[in-house]
Amino acid sequence: MLAYPIVSVATQEIVYRTFFFHRYGPLVGNRAGLIIPLNGVLFGFAHIVIGQPVAVIATILGGCLFAARYSETRSFWSVFLEHTLWGAFVFTIGLGRYFFTGVSNV
Repeated sequence: MLAYPIVSVATQEIVYRTFFFHRYGPLVGNRAGLIIPLNGVLFGFAHIVIGQPVAVIATILGGCLFAARYSETRSFWSVFLEHTLWGAFVFTIGLGRYFFTGVSNV
């Protein structure tokens, strides 16, 4: 839980929000209605390796939420904090079983 923000959240937010918006934002211009769901779907698709449909759907929704926040604020730190809090919440209430926990089920 302590390494999660540094190892996972920071990396994901740099790639999926900061890099994505700076690199591909100019292609869609001011059409937030296009870039936000696109970012959410790509973020969710990256979680397909977990092998749980619930994880993919949840991360698509979370990705849209984080993309909307980044689109609004252009702040890495605001989405980093929000992503960290939502991730900690999901694992704390027990939904972590739908996500990668580092323990093999085999």
